[in-house]
Amino acid sequence: VKLPASLTYIQLANNKLASFDGSGLTEVSSLYLSDNASLSTADVSGMTALKSLYALNCGLTSLNVGAITTAKAFINVNNNLLENLDLSEATGLENGTLHANDNNLTEIKFPNVKLSAANISKNKLLAIDKKIRSTFSFT
Repeated sequence: VKLPASLTYIQLANNKLASFDGSGLTEVSSLYLSDNASLSTADVSGMTALKSLYALNCGLTSLNVGAITTAKAFINVNNNLLENLDLSEATGLENGTLHANDNNLTEIKFPNVKLSAANISKNKLLAIDKKIRSTFSFT
């Protein structure tokens, strides 16, 4: 299904999606993909207006957020199968929120900004370096 580029809100929760590609959806500010048990990959890197992403309770093994630049962005990817999460270009997480608990995360690459809150409990992280500890809040 090709979605219209003019959309600003997309609710695709509780479907049977296997993948999601947000290419061309540059106006979307809110995306809901939660409860798609078969969803293994999601690419929202081209969604430049994205402010909130909900992808809870999926089977995500790969997530490309790219350069989310909207201020105070909110990302919730709780209860997935992610092993790594690269947020290094997501400057929109300045004063934003990240929820990535109950995954298989061994590595998270954070942007060089201050998050207001981050919940990354119930993962397989082995260490948090000093830079990350001094830059982020963990709840």
